[in-house]
Amino acid sequence: MRKMILSACWFCFLLSTSNALTIGETSVLSIADSGNNGLLCSQSASLSTTATLQSLSFYVTNPSGRFQMALYDSTGSNRGPGKLLAQTAQIAPVAGWNTAAVLRQVTLSPGTYWLAYETNDNNLAFLKGQTGGTHIDYKSQSFGAFPSRFGSFTTDPYHWSFYATLSPASPTPTPSPTPTPSPTQFPFKSDPTGRFTTDANGNPLPIIGDSPQAMLGTLLEPDMDIYMANRAKYGINALWVTFTVTSYINGPANGATPDGILPFTAADLGAQTGNINSINPAYLQRVDDMIAIAAKYGLSIVLDVYDTSGLPSLAVNTGNANCYAYGQSLGNHYKNTPNLIWMIGNDFWTFQTNPALNAAMARIMAGIKASDPNHLFAIEIVPNVDAHDDTVTLPYTTLGSTYAYGPPYPELLREYAQSPALPGFLIEGNYEGENNAGSTPPTDLNLRRQEYWTATCGAGPSQLYGNHYTWDFIPGWQQNLDTSGSAQLGYLVQFLSSVAWQTLVPDTSHNWVVSGYGTYSTSDSIPQDTYVTTSAAVNGSLMVAYLPQGGSVTVNLSKFRGPVTLQWFDPSNGTYHSIIGSPFSNSGTQVFTTPGNNSEGDPDWVLRATSP
Repeated sequence: MRKMILSACWFCFLLSTSNALTIGETSVLSIADSGNNGLLCSQSASLSTTATLQSLSFYVTNPSGRFQMALYDSTGSNRGPGKLLAQTAQIAPVAGWNTAAVLRQVTLSPGTYWLAYETNDNNLAFLKGQTGGTHIDYKSQSFGAFPSRFGSFTTDPYHWSFYATLSPASPTPTPSPTPTPSPTQFPFKSDPTGRFTTDANGNPLPIIGDSPQAMLGTLLEPDMDIYMANRAKYGINALWVTFTVTSYINGPANGATPDGILPFTAADLGAQTGNINSINPAYLQRVDDMIAIAAKYGLSIVLDVYDTSGLPSLAVNTGNANCYAYGQSLGNHYKNTPNLIWMIGNDFWTFQTNPALNAAMARIMAGIKASDPNHLFAIEIVPNVDAHDDTVTLPYTTLGSTYAYGPPYPELLREYAQSPALPGFLIEGNYEGENNAGSTPPTDLNLRRQEYWTATCGAGPSQLYGNHYTWDFIPGWQQNLDTSGSAQLGYLVQFLSSVAWQTLVPDTSHNWVVSGYGTYSTSDSIPQDTYVTTSAAVNGSLMVAYLPQGGSVTVNLSKFRGPVTLQWFDPSNGTYHSIIGSPFSNSGTQVFTTPGNNSEGDPDWVLRATSP
């Protein structure tokens, strides 16, 4: 496609809105600089309120060649430039301020952003400064299309006369998900078929959670309250919290709370010696307080009672009898606490090579189940190893947990095929802001693919999300609660509330989507995978399909029980889009093509088909 080059009369337009705001460097700096042909350069800027990006401005002292500007978010390494959000057309610069409108306006939440530019001429000259702590990140890049991800970069302690102009905008409304369950609807239960989770009254209720694993070792009650109140507004109903927070999950080696309360009175977590059947009453009270806060916000705690990577030797050293007694003590204490799910393990790499540790885990689980038959029990092992793969702990496991850093649908479907049937549960995948497998950049699109493959394959939809800032509560976590990933999870809750998801079974034989379903793969990375997960109700009332790369699918309309209404669901903003011609007769096949890119500029959509 031929690039558009604009004349000076256009790009010198200035935003006339009287209440416009700017971020970046609006002053004319004093240090001469020039060139940077062959580089993509960026500088940080902070936004304190929700606003819509209108234009970008850069000060030039010697105009030459061509020039273009862009805006990136801060999901790169060390909060550096990450995903491309907006850009201008190419312009022919003039001396002074060069202002160009962005090609597509985007609404930005408070946070750090990166103003970027590139030029094709080393004679272009401009001004820089070295004040205020602002710095630049740059990388080699041929002049042309901006990359969708900034990639690796080098840092320099300078910045340019370069700013963005925005117009104030109302904050994006929080999604309106399924009403947050009250504590009386807990505990979660398994449906009699073993295929999905319900509330205490047998009503279908998926586990949609976050993973604040290190909460007990990093937060006191006031901050727990702040965090949980935020999560509840997105429709989240469960939180993975580790009972003993060690250095493996970035907590203190001795497992103490921030105010120094140790979890055990007769066990040394640092040395991994002693008896774990010695829970400190003061520590247990802290756990009680946390669970009570969660109940206030309609959240269930997924309590990981033993971190197998953080404490690889303690359980074996303490002995199976004490492990059983430890589990029995926890079970007795919490058997009547509604908002609880039991969990054990965490990156349990040695479940096959360390039979003594695996046996100790089974004894803890047996002790809990002996005194508490009321709550579900999950296990996390390692990526691509599922609940049924550990036959030692399986007798006590009641959730079909899977763990995947690649596309999750192969593991979910493999677990679905096992006996006895257990509700599918993606217990860990890629976290927002992290590249866990090294092959999945932490983009909104890749997070959505993980979430909607899980939700539409027929072996889900229960799953846990995670966030770089809040799984271990590193500095800055308070400013990274209302992220795009959190909002997307809220849209997922909305989507699930709009379908009878509990009726869906996998369409692995392609009886419903008969062509265009891509390639089923156990080796592709999330960005590469093309597989269209499809599931449908046996009675012909509902079908859902997720198209991770967009495109066209052929649907067998004769599988439906009556006239078929089809809609596209945009997972990036939670909206439905009608399909022309709908409803369709329930006969023959029909090709349906995604309506271009979604609201975030990505290709993925969900197809929903219903028949009364």
